[in-house]
Amino acid sequence: MSAAGAFALVVDGDEDQADSAIGGPTDNSYGMITRGSDGRRRILFGICVAGILALGALAGFRVYQPNMGQAIENSNPGFLSLSKFPGLAEETASADSQMRNLFRFWNTYRDQANGLYCDNVKLTDNQVCGKDNNQYSLASVGMGLVMNCIFAEIGLLPKTTAASQSLQTIGSVISKWPRTQRTGFFLHFTNRQFKPNTGEYSTIDSAIGALGAVFAGNYFGGDVKAASLKLARLTKWAAAIRATEAPATNVTQESDDIIDGVPSACMPNIQWGFTQGKNIPEYNNQWGKKMEALAGKNLQQATWNDYQIMYKCNRMNYAQCKDLQFPKSCSRPPCNQCLESDDMIDGVPSACRPNIQWGFTQGKNIPEYNKQWGKNMEALAGKNLQQATWNDYQIMYKCNRMNYDQCKDLQFPKSCSRPPCNRCLDFRMYATASLDGTMQTGVMRPFSEYYVLAYIATKSDLAGETTSAEELEMARRYFDVFFGPHADSAPEGNGDLPVQNNYQGISLLGNRPDRLLPSFVYQFCNFLTKSFGTSPYFEQLFSDAEKADMEFWSRTVANSQSQGNKFAGQIQTRLGKFSEVWGSGAGWTPSGYQASSISENPDLVFSAPIMAGFLLANPKYTAVVVEQLRHLYKEDLCAYEKPLPLGDKAKVLWRCSLKQPNWKAWRAESVDFSTEIFGFAQLYLPDGFYQTYAV
Repeated sequence: MSAAGAFALVVDGDEDQADSAIGGPTDNSYGMITRGSDGRRRILFGICVAGILALGALAGFRVYQPNMGQAIENSNPGFLSLSKFPGLAEETASADSQMRNLFRFWNTYRDQANGLYCDNVKLTDNQVCGKDNNQYSLASVGMGLVMNCIFAEIGLLPKTTAASQSLQTIGSVISKWPRTQRTGFFLHFTNRQFKPNTGEYSTIDSAIGALGAVFAGNYFGGDVKAASLKLARLTKWAAAIRATEAPATNVTQESDDIIDGVPSACMPNIQWGFTQGKNIPEYNNQWGKKMEALAGKNLQQATWNDYQIMYKCNRMNYAQCKDLQFPKSCSRPPCNQCLESDDMIDGVPSACRPNIQWGFTQGKNIPEYNKQWGKNMEALAGKNLQQATWNDYQIMYKCNRMNYDQCKDLQFPKSCSRPPCNRCLDFRMYATASLDGTMQTGVMRPFSEYYVLAYIATKSDLAGETTSAEELEMARRYFDVFFGPHADSAPEGNGDLPVQNNYQGISLLGNRPDRLLPSFVYQFCNFLTKSFGTSPYFEQLFSDAEKADMEFWSRTVANSQSQGNKFAGQIQTRLGKFSEVWGSGAGWTPSGYQASSISENPDLVFSAPIMAGFLLANPKYTAVVVEQLRHLYKEDLCAYEKPLPLGDKAKVLWRCSLKQPNWKAWRAESVDFSTEIFGFAQLYLPDGFYQTYAV
C-alpha cells in the first residue's frame, strides 16, 4: 500500500463496519480506522501518521495531514495559475473552505463498503450513504467517478487513493449491479441486496454511469482504464436507438400478446394450418404452390416459420393476423420479404407506384412538398429531393406511411443512397428495457440529455460485442442527424426535431416548441462528452443557455412583489448589479421532486448547482457567477449545513424557493448536486479538463 493510500483504510471491515468511514480528510480527523470485537472505533495517529508523512516525502507522494484537510505538495500537482481569476480563488483548492466543503459533502454520497454512490442524502441529520441509506443510482456512480478525477487533480484527494476508489466502484458495478439480458442495460436504482427487476432498467442512467467510468479510465489509465472499458462494453448501446432495429421488430414490440412475432389471436390460425390444414385437399389446392414458391418445400415439409411467412405475405386470416411479423429464420432466407407478383414489383405495390412516381417526378418541384418532406429526405438519404433516387423515395414513403391506403404493403428497396436500406430513421430513443433485454417503448425526443446516450451509441470501441456494423452505422446516422452540429449550425434534424426554441431573443435547442429544457441538460452534455464541449455550435448554445437562465431569473426577481424577500436582492459585481439567485435545474421542491426549467417552475426554485455549472460558459460572466456564489455562501443565503458522522458539518449551497423563502429541502440528490462541483472546481482545474478526459 502507498503512503497516500493508507488513509481512509478500513481494517477488518465488512459493509456494516465500513459505514462510518467517509473517504478523504476533513477539517476534523479521518484517519486509519480499525474496529475491535466490541465494535468501538480506534483512531490511530502518532507514529503511524508521522511515518506515512515521512515516507510520502521521500517518495514524492501527495499526502494529507488529517487534522488540516489540506495537501502537502511534494510533487507539483499542476495547479493552474490563478491570474485569470484574480480575487476569486485561493492559492490552492484545499485552502478554499467553500471548495473543501463541497468535497466533504460529496463524500457523504459514497458507500465506503463497495464504492457505490447513493441517490440522495438527508440534509437534516448525519446519515450518510451506507448501512442505513443505500439506495444507489448508476448515474450517481458515473458522477462520482468523475469527482474522483476532479478531487485528485485539484489536490483534495491523493491520486493513488482516487484511482483505488475508482477501481473499487467500477468493480462493484461489474460484479454486483443488476442488468438486462442480451442488451446489458443497468437497473436505475439498486441497494446492498442487488436484487434484479426491482425497478426500471434505464438507458440514460446506464450511459451516464459508463461515461463516468471511461472518464476515470482516461484520467487514471492502467487498471482503471481496463476496468472502465469492460464496464462500458457490457451494454449494447445501439439497442436504445429505435432506428437501429431490423424491420421485423421495427413496428410492433414483443408483449404477452405477441410471442416470436405472432399475435396471440393469430396463433390458432397458423397452428391449424400447420397441423391440420395441410392434410385437407382444398387447403393444399389453395396454398400448396404458394408455400413451394416461398419456402421451396411443400406443405408437409414446411416449418412453422415458413407458415408464419405464408400467412403474413398472403394476409391470411387478416383480422386476427394483421400485426403478424416475419420470423427470424426460415427454410429459404431472406425471411423478412414476400415474393414479387404482378401486384408487387421491386417491393412496390401497383396501387402505390403512381404516388411514388408523382413525388419523384413532380412533387419535389413543389415548394409545399419540399417544405414537408425535404428535411426528411436529407435525414434518410443524405440527399435533397432533387438528388434522391427512386429507391430513396421508396424508403421515405414507407417510413413515413405516405399514401398509406395504397402503400401499406410497400417494402424496403434492395439498394439506396445511404445503406443500410431496410431501416427507418425513427427519431425516438428507448428510455427503459425489460429484464430479458427487450427494449420498452420510449418517446425520448431530441434534443435532451439523451444526447449522452445517443453519443455513446456511436462509439465502436465502447459497443457491446453483439452490436452489428449496420446497427452501429444507424446509431451514427441517428446522432449525426438529430444531435450532431454541422460547423456552426444546429443539427439538421428531420424537419420537426430538434426544435429551435427562443427565449427573449436568445436561441436555444429543445424538443417541444412550448417547453424549454432545464439547464442541467446542457451541463450534463458539456461535462460528460468531448463532442459537446469542443463544438463551436454547442459552445455558443452553452453560453446562450446560461444567458437565458440568468435573464429569466433577473426578470422574475424584478417582477416579484415579495418585499423583504431575502432572495430578491441584488449584489454589486465588477460588471454591475445582478440578481443574487438564478439557476433552473432538478431536485427537491416544495411540491416534490421536479426538473425545473424556465417554462416550468411553479415554486420558483433556484439551483446553486446550475449557477456553478455555467461558471465558464461565458468568460464575460465568470467573475459574476463566482461573486454570486461567494456572496450566497458568505451570507448563508440558501446555504445548508450537513451534519457529518464525526460531529462537524459541511456547508454547501443547494436549492431554495423565491416564492417560499423559508422553505428548505430535506435532501440533496447527488446527480443534481454534481454540477455544483463540476463547475466550481474549474477555479482550480486546468483549462479543458473535462474535454481532455471525457469520451
